[in-house]
Amino acid sequence: MRSIFKIHPLYYLFLFIIILTAHIHSFIEFSIIIFVHEMGHVLTALLFKWNISKIVILPYGMITFFKDNLTKPIYQELLILIMGPLFQIIFNIFYKSSYSNFILFINLLPIYPLDGSKLFFLLCNKIVSYYNSYILTFILSFITIIYLLFNIHNLLIILMLLYLFIHLITYLNNLNNTLLSFCFERFKYHFYSSKKKYLSSLNLKALFRGKYHYFKIDNKYVKEEEIFLKMFDK
Repeated sequence: MRSIFKIHPLYYLFLFIIILTAHIHSFIEFSIIIFVHEMGHVLTALLFKWNISKIVILPYGMITFFKDNLTKPIYQELLILIMGPLFQIIFNIFYKSSYSNFILFINLLPIYPLDGSKLFFLLCNKIVSYYNSYILTFILSFITIIYLLFNIHNLLIILMLLYLFIHLITYLNNLNNTLLSFCFERFKYHFYSSKKKYLSSLNLKALFRGKYHYFKIDNKYVKEEEIFLKMFDK
């Protein structure tokens, strides 16, 4: 059976540095905490029957990727998001760790894809389009990274910030593909909502999560499923 756990190459570099500096105990403690944190996300996702694609182990934590989750209800994603920190806080009650607060602080930073940025992203989904929610999240992430780089002098945190900065560039470059995936999932699962949104033109960047859209084309409104049928039914 193919394992869903994937280890990022930087994790091995981080482990090598830990071994050289004789901080094995701290490394094990750190790893246990991030595992408990991520299991909060994973178990809640399984409760809602989300499909897990992979769980990547990174130097600063773990991140879970899901299949076909872009049309899932926002409240489910919010609960999945909250349960990670909550599991960690409960675990810390029984197993006191000097690293727990530090990991919690790092994870709640508004830098994508950390939990803090995902919370901001979900809140944005309620007031602006799916695409613009990402744009606002990326802007906040870049501002936070730049601020921290000028105000933090810890080498490991600086390296983590640089790693996140590089990945932010990658996420931004792939944003149009993410938008197409969002549209395709709506088409694939015949998404419908009683909450309707009428758009004055065929602008996919104006699509809202949790709403069903009508596009104005040639002075008449066309259902989003008709647009997606022309885009994807090949």
